[in-house]
Amino acid sequence: MGSLAAYLRKLDPHLPRQVWLVQIGGVVNALGNGIVFPFIVIYLHNVRGISFAEAGLALAFGGVAALAAGLLAGSTVDRIGGRNTLLLGLALQASAFVMFPLIREPWQAFALIGLEGVGTACFWPGQSTLLSRLTPAADRHSAFALQRVSMNLGLGLGGVIGGLIATTSHPSSFTTLFVADAVTYVVFVVVLSAVKEPPVEVDEGRQAKTGYGAVLRDRNFVALLGLNVLFVAVGYEVFALLPPFAKNYADVSERWIGFAALIVLAAGGLLTATSAALLFVVATMVFGLGEILQGPTQAPLVADLAPEHLRGRYFGLSAMSWSAGSILGPAVGGALLGWHPLAVWPVAAAVCVVAAIGCLLLERRLPERVRRTPKPEPVTMTPITPPLDLAPERL
Repeated sequence: MGSLAAYLRKLDPHLPRQVWLVQIGGVVNALGNGIVFPFIVIYLHNVRGISFAEAGLALAFGGVAALAAGLLAGSTVDRIGGRNTLLLGLALQASAFVMFPLIREPWQAFALIGLEGVGTACFWPGQSTLLSRLTPAADRHSAFALQRVSMNLGLGLGGVIGGLIATTSHPSSFTTLFVADAVTYVVFVVVLSAVKEPPVEVDEGRQAKTGYGAVLRDRNFVALLGLNVLFVAVGYEVFALLPPFAKNYADVSERWIGFAALIVLAAGGLLTATSAALLFVVATMVFGLGEILQGPTQAPLVADLAPEHLRGRYFGLSAMSWSAGSILGPAVGGALLGWHPLAVWPVAAAVCVVAAIGCLLLERRLPERVRRTPKPEPVTMTPITPPLDLAPERL
């Protein structure tokens, strides 16, 4: 594992070796999540006979559990560190998924998905805090951008693998999915055994400013949280509601809906698409470009705004804003889709415009030190001097 991290570090020599180790563990874990997540509802309904309504409520309960546990997770990071909180989250999530094959009743699904939600609440602030402490400030944007790309890659590949394994005609195939996912959490735990979190350096003059009260007094950060809820709500609205809208109101086939999910492969077949399918694919591509710009920018900004001893709470509230957006978007968007399908997308676009204007206004209030990414120090390579030949016949 260490040699692999050393090899990957050559791609970006500014990132420390331990950052690459965390990224390796993250992509393996995301692969497992990709194997499982697209098939949870199928498993609950088609294999265990749980209704779609109950399965959907169970998934929503997971988001509520993550939201409810967010405050405790953030303070836990500040007490025991990002790495240890991340380990706790991985253990909770692995425990939940390894017990998924035992589900027979709806309440069991609620319990295990809720447990996974609590693990998620620990996972994100723990991992983000650990990455921010392992990475020099000038390189945090690279670390978080790499995190986003690697985890998306893992999720995409995992979905393909899960589709090749899962079949409702063989219920035991879903057991394979859940066990495989649990194994990826264990792999991440093993990787983290080689990672040491730096000690927290605290400004003694700021020690009195502790707890969430100090965090909520940071008006810039609170404004950033509100803007992130809007962005995430629109994002979840798009990914949750665009496929059914395309299928039921634009007559786009499942083939093209799946094709848009694998957007990197879209260029080869665009000429054969219907106009509606083409617009669907292009819209997904444009939205994806916006997502890859917003996501990796938000986490380094949170890290820069946070005092070192409160970074866990900052990232905990940041993760809660993602949970709130993931609940708000489908809830409001779903009702809007049922009332007037064509109104969903202008409203979503208007929300994005409002949020973008809010970002421009917020930038004026931010401290100068966080407005721009610091220029990284150049990497110097130590020249290798050949050893002197001091043999007697040479003297």
